[in-house]
Amino acid sequence: FKINVFELEEESEVGLIFETMNDRGLPLSDIDKVKNYLIYMSHKLDDKQLAKEINKKFGELFTELMTIEYNSITKIENRFLKDCYLIYSGDTRELSDIHKKIKSQLIKQREIFKNKSLFDNNAILKNKKLNEIKDFNNFLHKCSALYANIFNQSFENSELNNSLFRLKTLGKLETFLPLILAVSINKKYRNEFLIPIIELLEIYTIRVYIFGNKKSNTGITSFYDLAYKIHSNKLIFNDLKKEIRNLVQKNSTTTELKKNIVNLSVYNNLDNNIVKFFLYEYEKYLQVEAKTNYEFGDLSSVLDDNKISIEHISPQIVQPGVRPLKNTNNIGNLVLTFGNSSLSNKNFLSKKDYYKNSDLFSEKELSAFDKWEDKEISERGKKLSKFIIDKWKI
Repeated sequence: FKINVFELEEESEVGLIFETMNDRGLPLSDIDKVKNYLIYMSHKLDDKQLAKEINKKFGELFTELMTIEYNSITKIENRFLKDCYLIYSGDTRELSDIHKKIKSQLIKQREIFKNKSLFDNNAILKNKKLNEIKDFNNFLHKCSALYANIFNQSFENSELNNSLFRLKTLGKLETFLPLILAVSINKKYRNEFLIPIIELLEIYTIRVYIFGNKKSNTGITSFYDLAYKIHSNKLIFNDLKKEIRNLVQKNSTTTELKKNIVNLSVYNNLDNNIVKFFLYEYEKYLQVEAKTNYEFGDLSSVLDDNKISIEHISPQIVQPGVRPLKNTNNIGNLVLTFGNSSLSNKNFLSKKDYYKNSDLFSEKELSAFDKWEDKEISERGKKLSKFIIDKWKI
């Protein structure tokens, strides 16, 4: 058992030692490796000041990323690096080892090792390579605070935070992070541009992923390409909106959407908060239609409130001798309620009085039905389908 001890003159030289000796070290995050690679290359190009600057900015970067509420700091750091690399390079292939990609494709190690004497004797080439390192380092540093703001919904603009929270509730904030980050960091895109973009991403999520029933990566490469074009200043705001709308139309049809909203078994197949999201929006819609406002909280408080739950109008567990319905987990059979515990497994007729006297309009309207069978579930499902298609239209 041996320990090698090195006394370094400067903190930034840690990266130099790391790159030359860490071929058998403990597993580190990719971003740790990238930091030390950039420091190492700065030393190879005889720019100790740049090495210090990289060390300083990565310290600030790590501090920002540590504010993100996530179950693993290593995972979030690696995800951050991957998303930044996608935006910066436009490269979407074989992204399992971003550290290797940066060394082989972005800031090419072999160019420096192959032409070291050329760099020593050619200030223009040397400065070009140093600028590549500086630019990528500055880009990562600038992205880190915005990345944390997106993840934590912690911008100064509450409307923006709310739109991000909605996308997070639908389970797709991380999917669109590269695009949202690219818009956030581009000076030509004002902060207020983010909200309509996120609203379009919400439409895409609902029409393609949730009720379009498409694979979770449908269209994802196209969104990565858009992120790169934004970073490269090849796409203006209005054209970006058109591109997203085109992707919605390409990957979903209204006919398919209508059928899926009515017929999909959403309960247990979708996260409860996603189901609550749609039932909450439907309740708010009915209140507007009735020109009445019963204040029962914003989306976040409703999702957090255990007293507000998802009620099966026709119960999942029926009384002995009662024929069970086929579509009890479809959206047409689900409603928000304050009284789930008292309603329990009662049949529809036993619940009608409760529905009639409810403060929630989505429950009140159920009292107009004389019975509740699969036909009524389908009928209400079609009404909800129309609401969803109209609200999240292209």
